[in-house]
Amino acid sequence: MIPQMHSLCSSRTAARIQLASGESPVRRPSIHTLVSTMVGTVQNVRIDQIKPLIPPAILMEELPLSADATNVITDARATINRILLGEDRRLLVVVGPCSIHHEQAALDYAGRLHELAGRMESGQPLDEALARLHEQQSKTPDPSLEELIEDFEERYKFRLAPQQQDAIRAAATKGQVVVVLADGGLAVSPNPFCPLRDAVAAVRESGDFGPLEEAIPYNRFMGITAELADGEVTGRMRYSDHLVGNANVPALHGGTLGALMESTAIFMLLWHGETDAGPKTINITVEYLRSARPQDVFAKAVFTRHGRRVANVRVSAYQEDPDEPVAVATAHFLLVQD
Repeated sequence: MIPQMHSLCSSRTAARIQLASGESPVRRPSIHTLVSTMVGTVQNVRIDQIKPLIPPAILMEELPLSADATNVITDARATINRILLGEDRRLLVVVGPCSIHHEQAALDYAGRLHELAGRMESGQPLDEALARLHEQQSKTPDPSLEELIEDFEERYKFRLAPQQQDAIRAAATKGQVVVVLADGGLAVSPNPFCPLRDAVAAVRESGDFGPLEEAIPYNRFMGITAELADGEVTGRMRYSDHLVGNANVPALHGGTLGALMESTAIFMLLWHGETDAGPKTINITVEYLRSARPQDVFAKAVFTRHGRRVANVRVSAYQEDPDEPVAVATAHFLLVQD
């Protein structure tokens, strides 16, 4: 008992000395130790080992870039720059894995690309192909309408009546397309590739956007047209089942709303005579506010800024109430005059 009592007294005496000197008699673990212990029990529990990455400066010192590798990089960058500027006729193709997980596979991949690059380095195969195509096209004149009729009769073993041939000739002079039906009848429709200028001129003259809708195949597919009331253009997308993007709600696909708003802005630019050709979209930003129900959607566009070559347009899409849009968009267009 005496040694134990002596030890206890010694501990109490040491505690009194520590208190007198302002030190804590209890050694508590530091905050860093506590946090490290707590985090270590819940973080990276499935990680067996962690190896810190070598700093780039040390790696570059240990594995310096050779002169050949430096030349490859600088030459490739210069070539890419010339291609992007249109000074080099070659096509730029970016290929390769996003990261390397298997060394042998990466080396095999690089070897195949190096061999292909050697064959395409001079661009000779592409030039030869273009030259052959140009030569072939120059030796093959455009067929006449009579030759097309003869080819049609020979290919489909179908003899066109004289009145059918006359109808085809008349439609061709108007830039229309003639479809020969199975029963021998003819269906005449506007040429889907007719010049946009003609359609724009017709719209400005009549105020009917039908010719413009027919001139743009994408608008016909999407059911997008426009209406004019009090000098204001209103875009409209007629509902169809193929426009639904979420069948569970159901709701229209967001991309269809973007298409409607972009088309409406283009309709407005063409109607106001800002351009005679189709304006080129620079960019368009769409904000979706609520789901669009499976029914017709309307859109209105207004200028937010107008310049000589660039127009900024704000568009809103709605279904029943213009004050409750389902989406809004901001678009910038390049006005083409030639």
